[in-house]
Amino acid sequence: MKLQGENKIFQTIIETIDKVNLKDYQNYIKDDFVFSNPINPISKTIYSGINEFVLSLFLNFGFYKSPYFATFNQIKKAGGTLKDAKGKGIDVCYYNYYYKHIETGQKIKVAEFLKLSVEMKMKYKKKSFVNTFKVFNFDLVEGIELNSEELKNIDVKEIDDIEVFLKNTNAVIKEAYRNTASYSPKNDIITLPPLNSFKSTDSYYATLLHELIHWTGHSSRMNRLNFENVHEFRENYSFEELIAESGAILLCSKFKITGEFLNSCIYLKSFISKEKTNNKLELLKAFVNSKKAVNFLNKF
Repeated sequence: MKLQGENKIFQTIIETIDKVNLKDYQNYIKDDFVFSNPINPISKTIYSGINEFVLSLFLNFGFYKSPYFATFNQIKKAGGTLKDAKGKGIDVCYYNYYYKHIETGQKIKVAEFLKLSVEMKMKYKKKSFVNTFKVFNFDLVEGIELNSEELKNIDVKEIDDIEVFLKNTNAVIKEAYRNTASYSPKNDIITLPPLNSFKSTDSYYATLLHELIHWTGHSSRMNRLNFENVHEFRENYSFEELIAESGAILLCSKFKITGEFLNSCIYLKSFISKEKTNNKLELLKAFVNSKKAVNFLNKF
């Protein structure tokens, strides 16, 4: 697995879910449960993507009350200190890329690459990378006085409408009066019960996004579902389900679909609590594959 930085983030997710007792899940969430937006009060930005998800785990499972997180250096520059010098930071990641010369291996930044001629640009290849760093919750911070009114005005980044996103994939989605949703690799069709049969709109879309991750596995796309026989399919079925649920979590986070957050965590928790060798490693691999599936969908 090449994305070492991102693997650390997924490992944090696994460890956090593992701390929660399945039978007590509801005790961690208020009746008026609201998906918290983790915010960096110093840079005045809202964490997004996988960073939003992992930090929200710590908030919604009651580990911290403050929605604010920042790096040690940011806290220090703002005049703050950690109450406990050994206060535990949470890994988050930063994505970026550079260009590498195909022959010489010389690395240049994006700004330098953009200044090159078309002919010179052909000699470079784009390379992406992930850096991880730790952020600390403000429950652990003292010495910084935050302007709550100012922070209320931080704009939540606009995201594409989910229906536009679904339409752009060109996935075939059909309704059927039945009590299950499914994806058929043979027919390349997603089938769902009608919207009014679901307990909520969030439940409908979370289910649809789960099946859409399966859809990325078709042989004409990412080729995860190209099994040669029934035995091979059965051997890989549970792993594919983990990929689909992990991918649905990431997409739900993107589209602020929050109603099925707990159910998704329960699903993952039930897997890592099984008596199975290397089950956490399997879940980690599923997370990494789910991110690849989401990246595939984001290209549409």
